[in-house]
Amino acid sequence: MARRIVRAHGRRRLVVPVSLPGRAGKAIAAGGLLPRGQYVQGRRTFDDHLASLERSAPTGR
Repeated sequence: MARRIVRAHGRRRLVVPVSLPGRAGKAIAAGGLLPRGQYVQGRRTFDDHLASLERSAPTGR
């Protein structure tokens, strides 16, 4: 995801993978940040979000 965001901004940056240690890292890797039970799901996809970034990406740098 991070690499796709950097690319959508038209930049070339090193993106370093980071894993969190311990119970928190294991919980996140197992989907601990995903909603449980009933939730409202949006209609906008990550690809739609990236396309909007590409359209609004500032020129320069």
